[in-house]
Amino acid sequence: MAQTIAGAIHRLVKPSSFEPGRTRRVNPQAYEARLMGVFLRDKMTPSDLETSLELLERAIQFDPDYARAYGELSTACFYLGVFGVRPSEEIFPRAKTNALRALELDETVACAGNLT
Repeated sequence: MAQTIAGAIHRLVKPSSFEPGRTRRVNPQAYEARLMGVFLRDKMTPSDLETSLELLERAIQFDPDYARAYGELSTACFYLGVFGVRPSEEIFPRAKTNALRALELDETVACAGNLT
């Protein structure tokens, strides 16, 4: 049974998407801002969610092609709407826009895939 499952996964996942040559260097300041933004976002208090949004936007300012930052920003926007910190009609379109941008830059960004 395990071999059947592994075979199905292997057919779905393109080995070329995991080639070492596909990686890109990320601006260290962008990486640090993203990590702090995710940390605060996952605390899920209203003020931490707002600060998370600012940090994730800063990560994108440091590195405008940082797909993972767009994906994490999309999730932060989603949480802001779900928990009523910001009006959903204002923030959900931002969540979708950032998720689509993340996938445009890198189709393997998992945090963006569930918001499109």
